[in-house]
Amino acid sequence: MLDSPEFVAPSMTNTSMKEREESLAANRKPALFKLRGQLLAQGRTDQVLAATDDLTIRLKIYASGGENELHAHPSEDHAFMILQGSARFYGPENEAIDLGKYEGIMLPKGNFYWFHATSKEPLVMI
Repeated sequence: MLDSPEFVAPSMTNTSMKEREESLAANRKPALFKLRGQLLAQGRTDQVLAATDDLTIRLKIYASGGENELHAHPSEDHAFMILQGSARFYGPENEAIDLGKYEGIMLPKGNFYWFHATSKEPLVMI
C-alpha cells in the first residue's frame, strides 16, 4: 500500500533542492505527491515533488512579473506546464511565445531560454 501524499515545503537553496532530488531518486517505488503551494505576492518558490535518476517533477510558483534569467540545461530536457496564470517564454535571440493555463513548452537539452510571469495572478507551473 502506498503512503498518502504529503505537502512538500519549497526548497530554500539550490543545495537543499539537489539533496531532496537525490533522496527521492534513491526510492525505487511509486511516489505520490500533492500539487499544493502558497500563492505569492512577491518572489518565487520551487518545490521538488518527485524524482528519479531521469526525471524530476517540481511545482514552481512565481508572483506576477516574476522571472528567471537566460540559461540552458546542457544535460537535461525541460518541460513546463502552466496550471494558473500566464507566462512569456523567450529564446536566445529574444523570440517569444505566450503561454496560458493548460499550455506547455518542451525545451530539449541545450536550448537557451528565459521566461517571466505575465498575468496579474501568480504563475503556477509544473
